Amino acid sequence: MKTFLFTCFLCNMSILLVAQDLSEGLLVNDLELRPMQPIAKPAYLETITDPSLGTTIRRITDAGSGNVIVPMYSTIQPWNANESLLILYNQTNSVHQLLDGQTYEFIRNLNDFWPVDIEQIFWDFNDPDIFYYPDSENFDFVRYEVSTQTQTVLFNMDAVTSNCSGFFSSGNDVQMMSWDSDVVGFRCGNSATYYYRISTQELITFNTLTMDETAAMPAPSGNLFCDFNLYAPNASLIGVGVVRY
Repeated sequence: MKTFLFTCFLCNMSILLVAQDLSEGLLVNDLELRPMQPIAKPAYLETITDPSLGTTIRRITDAGSGNVIVPMYSTIQPWNANESLLILYNQTNSVHQLLDGQTYEFIRNLNDFWPVDIEQIFWDFNDPDIFYYPDSENFDFVRYEVSTQTQTVLFNMDAVTSNCSGFFSSGNDVQMMSWDSDVVGFRCGNSATYYYRISTQELITFNTLTMDETAAMPAPSGNLFCDFNLYAPNASLIGVGVVRY
């Protein structure tokens, strides 16, 4: 028993010795007024130190005067699974840009695919070389391999549904796929919303009181879904707009 406890102590000490101190260099419990100060724009890929807070700011785009290059949306992850790649959107040229996720150097324009909406690109949660998107031309849900630019159709949103002639989309305020990159939510027009499990080819149609241009979005588990006034057969209501299926 003593040997076991001593071993545990050594393991814990080794973790403490190598663990990063996330508070290092930060102002802790700082109540001083620190108003924003004017600062010059750094050169492309260069850094400056914020004079108010002491933090480092790096400029990662070179859009030019009056142009905009930004992340897609606050709920959509810009980095891939291991943060080796980063996707931004050039609003001026209407094209997604692929950047190195660590150095932020420009790699190439992602001009070989057209998602239903600029925000509807989902990085795989495990494979850093893969993302998914719903195609705007024929409503295929596509697996995109970045390194080879290979595109594989996983399913067609129109084909797996029935009695729907509207526009297919992941909806406004789009969120993410499940954390196993297997469950995706989408809608047809403003009349029906579904989830599809890619591995089992299972489609579930939700009964909704209102749509408001949204679609059922899966939680990380793929077993919970969030939407406005969302219901499903044999589902229990967990909270406002959340169901377990």
